[in-house]
Amino acid sequence: MKASDIIDNIFEGGARSLARSFHSLATINKFADSLDGLHAWDEDEQCHVFPNGMQAGNSMGGVSMMIDKFGGYATGYSTNGDTGDTRVGEGSGGLDLAVVDNRFVVDYWGVHYEGTAPQIVYDMRNPKDAALIHKHYGDPATWSPPVKPGFGQLGGRPEGGPPQS
Repeated sequence: MKASDIIDNIFEGGARSLARSFHSLATINKFADSLDGLHAWDEDEQCHVFPNGMQAGNSMGGVSMMIDKFGGYATGYSTNGDTGDTRVGEGSGGLDLAVVDNRFVVDYWGVHYEGTAPQIVYDMRNPKDAALIHKHYGDPATWSPPVKPGFGQLGGRPEGGPPQS
């Protein structure tokens, strides 16, 4: 095991997020908005796939692209189909989100696929964005523990199971 792998296992979001911290909202927003042009149809998978191999049509796909670029971690929540649950991802059983610099919440999928999120990037230090996060995604304290994309249980996906749309 390489030293970087050990550090990745120790720090939330991995060592790369420590080395690439303090990104600007504008930089994160620009890349997140460009994700729509970065996926292509994969004949074998029968879906759109990002360059890193993750499906574009599930929320973990966009999360993985954000973390590949900026570091950070994945989090999310499951929903149970309760008609009283109005969070983004309700119709899909849950949602995965990227958190960059322990500050910016990124939801590419909620804007470009489900169409229910009002914006792609939220700054948790901005009171207006914090209110939008609570309104559309619930209390961050109730989200799943931080993980790297593809591991754990996020957005209703069973551990070790395939990503869901």
